[in-house]
Amino acid sequence: MNGSRSRRSDNRRREHRDPGIAAEIVTVINSLPALNSLAANNLIQYAKQVVEGLGGEEVKTQLYRVLSTLKRLERDFERGSFNREKVVLLKPGLVWAAYKHKKLRQVHSVVDAAIDKVTTIEDFQKLVKLVEAIVAYNAYGKPSDSEQGEGESA
Repeated sequence: MNGSRSRRSDNRRREHRDPGIAAEIVTVINSLPALNSLAANNLIQYAKQVVEGLGGEEVKTQLYRVLSTLKRLERDFERGSFNREKVVLLKPGLVWAAYKHKKLRQVHSVVDAAIDKVTTIEDFQKLVKLVEAIVAYNAYGKPSDSEQGEGESA
């Protein structure tokens, strides 16, 4: 009986982590002709939605690592030519981060779908903007998490 209760509890936890909003975002991204066609307002909205419930220093660190890798690639592409293969090779690192930190599964599925849409340097730049927004909104947290007026000028 105790094992049954434990399994139900595990199922509820899994259901809570199910990336419902992430699945919707992935569907939208997959329907785009190119990632570059993702409107800036939608990019921001998706970033805010995908970071709901994230938090913790370990998660923040993993997100910064992804962003750091993208920024390094961006510098490489500015000096040389765009290489889609290098972008696709970001996927194993994302999988590893999502494996280590279950909270990152939503971020993984959204960024993974976005990587699939990267075929040009413009698409790559939109990917960078998406990850920057995810990192920024995760660092900022929910408005209720930070004091009102902090960092704002009167």
